[in-house]
Amino acid sequence: MAAPPEFADALKWWIGDICIKWAHLEDACMQMLQYIMSAELSAFDILRNEIDIRLALRVCKAHAIGNNWGPHCPYTVKVCDAIDAHIRPYRNRLVHD
Repeated sequence: MAAPPEFADALKWWIGDICIKWAHLEDACMQMLQYIMSAELSAFDILRNEIDIRLALRVCKAHAIGNNWGPHCPYTVKVCDAIDAHIRPYRNRLVHD
């Protein structure tokens, strides 16, 4: 038995909302990476188009551990770990499965 059209429409809306929120999270991760790298915007845009969020998170985490560039470094590591270990797989299951 097929799901009612109202449910299908709501499900499409929920998945779309997850994708929008994920795009905002990816953008925030990339902004953090740009801040860490202190890169020129046009040069960073080239890099941003070539890496995915997993690599961006690994670079942010490695830089926070290796350079300890501020009191927020331990939190940067925790946030990167939470996104990569919990949020990203959960989002992928919801959107792609």
